[in-house]
Amino acid sequence: MSHEDAAVRRHHRAALWACLVAVLVVAALLTWAELPGEVFAALFAVTVMAGVMFVTNRIENH
Repeated sequence: MSHEDAAVRRHHRAALWACLVAVLVVAALLTWAELPGEVFAALFAVTVMAGVMFVTNRIENH
């Protein structure tokens, strides 16, 4: 494995971890706000999809 491949892997791993942390923070904030279950589920799903799109975009651009 070349140094470039290793750097790209680290970059992808960092993007995945950042996305996971962001999703967990949003989930904590939504829980703290004590929203109704349907609203929480909808906002959480949007957050997860945005995270997936962000990570996919980062991977495709490399």
